[in-house]
Amino acid sequence: MKTFLENLLYSKIPETNSIRAKKTTILSNKISLLSITVSFIVMMTILVSYFYGLSSIEGFYLNGIFVLLYSMSLYFNFKGKFSLGKSVQMISINLQIFINFLAFGPEAKVDLYFIVLFILPFLIFSVSEKNLILLFILISIFLQVLGRIYLFYNLPILNLNTQQIIFWQISNMFFLYLILGGMIYNFFKATHEAEEMFLEEQERSEGLLLNILPHSIAKRLKSGEGVIAEHYENVTVLFSDIVGFTEYSQKVSPQILVNKLNELFSEFDDLSVRFDLEKIKTIGDAYMVISGAPEENPLHAEKILDMAIEMLNVLYIWQKKESVDLGLRIGIHTGSIVAGVIGKKKFIFDIWGDTVNTASRMESHGEPGKIHLSGVTYDLLKDKYNFSSRGKIKIKGKGEMETYFFNPISS
Repeated sequence: MKTFLENLLYSKIPETNSIRAKKTTILSNKISLLSITVSFIVMMTILVSYFYGLSSIEGFYLNGIFVLLYSMSLYFNFKGKFSLGKSVQMISINLQIFINFLAFGPEAKVDLYFIVLFILPFLIFSVSEKNLILLFILISIFLQVLGRIYLFYNLPILNLNTQQIIFWQISNMFFLYLILGGMIYNFFKATHEAEEMFLEEQERSEGLLLNILPHSIAKRLKSGEGVIAEHYENVTVLFSDIVGFTEYSQKVSPQILVNKLNELFSEFDDLSVRFDLEKIKTIGDAYMVISGAPEENPLHAEKILDMAIEMLNVLYIWQKKESVDLGLRIGIHTGSIVAGVIGKKKFIFDIWGDTVNTASRMESHGEPGKIHLSGVTYDLLKDKYNFSSRGKIKIKGKGEMETYFFNPISS
């Protein structure tokens, strides 16, 4: 039974529909089921009251017709004709209340249901169906005015005695509160769900933003700052490049290549988190990471070198697992940079300056399986690690520079 009702309420609603459109259709189905239930209860109530002489049998047949109409509304929604299904539902409810108003008269309190008719279109139609919302609000007002004009000049269709009037007053008040309670509950439930969905989406967006940008930069960007560019005096920059990657890419399919590169770079990402570094970007098979910006770190050079050592270890293990022969060239330099976010679209935290160019040159002039450092970085680390001098080499745009290789043997 539960599965049947769930299929009736939720099936045939396309996933492409907006959340609001889905919820209004589901609510429409629920109201149709509720209306069928209420109409059936009214039918049975009329039938019982008829046997006790409190009502006539005509109302029994009339409510039976509305049970069929509400069933048609469910059927149209089930077939994916949502606007038609909801329109049939609204027409049915309007007619049911209007006819009962004419039949019972104002003393039986049937006219109170017009309050429901005024509210209901806002709940079951989506924003894109605003014309239908306006239409059925006007219809409900028109029917109420028409009914009152009719009853001003004519008696109600049913000739009720005092006992019957009191009985239907109590019954209609009960059903009205029941329906209004259901509408209020649905409103608060929908509001609560919307708030939860908003918070979840906000957290998801926040997580995505923080996965792209540093926390401090993301915060400033959200506050409405335009160009974000700051000068950082003491930053160590690492560039790495996979040697033999081009040859490897020619031996495997593009999909396999991307998957393998993703595996390796994901491990590099884990290392950047472990050493509290800021990954800048990947370009092809090149990986770029810094320390000292946007958050200052007095151990920036040490942290970068520690990551470089682990990157070589990760590549060594990965090569054995994948049975490939690749090398990793790493270059490191320390100095001042400008870092921030520029442009209007596809934000990225990036760095600029001579330090960046020099770090890139350290990588390109390095050797596979070795960590190549500039003299500036060497001076910061020489008392903590072992290095071997490479001597002076000519660097494009810099002239001759004294550079060093990290010696993996501990001091």
